Amino acid sequence: MSVINKFKLVNFFNIKIFILIILIPIVFLSGLYFGIKLYREHGVNSFENFICNLDKYAGRYLNSTPKSADMLEISISDQEHQKLKAYRNDAVKMGVVLKKHKKYIKAKIKYKNHTYDAELRLKGDNVDHLEGDKWSYRVKIGNGETVGGLRKFSLQTPKSRNFTYEWLYHKILKKEDIIALRYNFVNLKVNNQDVGIYALEEHFDKLLIENNKRREGPILKFNEDQYWEGFFNPFNQSNHIDYDKESFNTANIEVFQENKTLKNKHLYDQFNIANSLLYNFKSGKLNTNEVFDVKKLATFFSLNDLLGAHHANRWHNLRFYYNPISSKLEPIGFDANCGGEINHLNIENEDPFCNLIFKDSTFVKKYYNELIRISD
Repeated sequence: MSVINKFKLVNFFNIKIFILIILIPIVFLSGLYFGIKLYREHGVNSFENFICNLDKYAGRYLNSTPKSADMLEISISDQEHQKLKAYRNDAVKMGVVLKKHKKYIKAKIKYKNHTYDAELRLKGDNVDHLEGDKWSYRVKIGNGETVGGLRKFSLQTPKSRNFTYEWLYHKILKKEDIIALRYNFVNLKVNNQDVGIYALEEHFDKLLIENNKRREGPILKFNEDQYWEGFFNPFNQSNHIDYDKESFNTANIEVFQENKTLKNKHLYDQFNIANSLLYNFKSGKLNTNEVFDVKKLATFFSLNDLLGAHHANRWHNLRFYYNPISSKLEPIGFDANCGGEINHLNIENEDPFCNLIFKDSTFVKKYYNELIRISD
């Protein structure tokens, strides 16, 4: 056999090996992926159905283009930026972001060819919100205007909320009629520096309540300032459960939009009722079913269990809306870090607030029913 023929034979076998080892698995896995995608998205339920409608399904892929995140630009003067940088550097040095680091500065926001007057500050508690040039911000839009329907919102690296899992979390809450935040993604520039994709997360105000089809009412939380001020003390770290409980027991109850609430008689009266309910529950004078909408609270805790979103249950992450129609408190999903490992149920939680919640047998029964319903 000539050298040329041998060479052709070798190449022929190489091609066959390439097809067998590399090309066929790629085609198989691609077919599997697109088959699952077509089945889920377009209702393909048989091979015959797929063949008969091949031109339609192919056209959907060929004609579609991926949607890119909208650009949002922040412009800060040198003087204001130096203030922000000083707050950031001091927080990093201390290892925690305290209230003194969260002072607002003036800025301009540009979004979809419109420029807004705004104020912004640093946000977050841990300094992972201030790594490198990807800082987290709280933004307030001025002059009664809104950006994408939001007057107050946070901007943070998607990593701080476990990437797209948080987006999914709020979609599921919304489906279950639990108050959920509007949560999207933007491409962010700060003083013309492109800092990449950011999560844009709605903050707590009237627009949040209206978007969830509720009547305006106060939103409450437990003050967490004292908790974070002592969080990194080595003694507190070694006695974390006791420290957590003590911090919760001494934490005051706060209302969002305090100035507006105090000036509005209806909101002020509602806050007094809500504050009394939450305070008496915290001190053990009222049961869970006397204070909270038990069905919604049970759904909330069950979803957090089954989505690996236990971070949302921590007492310092909890937010509550007082519903003036039912005169009960409803949970608001926030800071879930969804997609975490599912290694326990909330009924086994050591959080001091969860311990109080699960003392009520009426609530526990509803919670188990919701676990079964959702998991089914």
